[in-house]
Amino acid sequence: MENAFICHLQDHWFCIRKVNGEWYNFDSLYAAPEHLSKFYLSAYLDSLKGFGWSIFLVRGNFPKECPITSSEASNGYGQWLSPEDAERITKSCNSDSRTRGGAGERQSYEPNIQYEEAEMLVDDEDEDLKAAIAASLMDSGPAIAAQPGGTSQKENKNSAGENA
Repeated sequence: MENAFICHLQDHWFCIRKVNGEWYNFDSLYAAPEHLSKFYLSAYLDSLKGFGWSIFLVRGNFPKECPITSSEASNGYGQWLSPEDAERITKSCNSDSRTRGGAGERQSYEPNIQYEEAEMLVDDEDEDLKAAIAASLMDSGPAIAAQPGGTSQKENKNSAGENA
């Protein structure tokens, strides 16, 4: 029986976990855990696989509760939300992003779009790196150019002086 899924694509990991018999998406890109019905869980996992995500199945006995120290609670770590609180936070964040001109947090996180943009940035960085290397090689002094026949300009001058 599955207890969780770990989803991975490039540098992003998140888990989908069963809590009190219900499935939740604990993606850190979302404001709060997202409740998933069993049907939606299946469809969501299929769509992630289609976008190239690796999905790892987790089985085993998870602890029912994790005790939280008072210092952890005051820092906001380990905060337990009711399903209603999580839904309210998610709706609030989605409506805030729509008023700022965004399309909502859920729609802005489409794996294929996010990683296509990241690949374009990496390509730009590669071009910048190539240009920087080329510039540093030009600054390192005069290059010795090879002449046809495999000899350098310096060797040609020496042999020309010997022949004269």
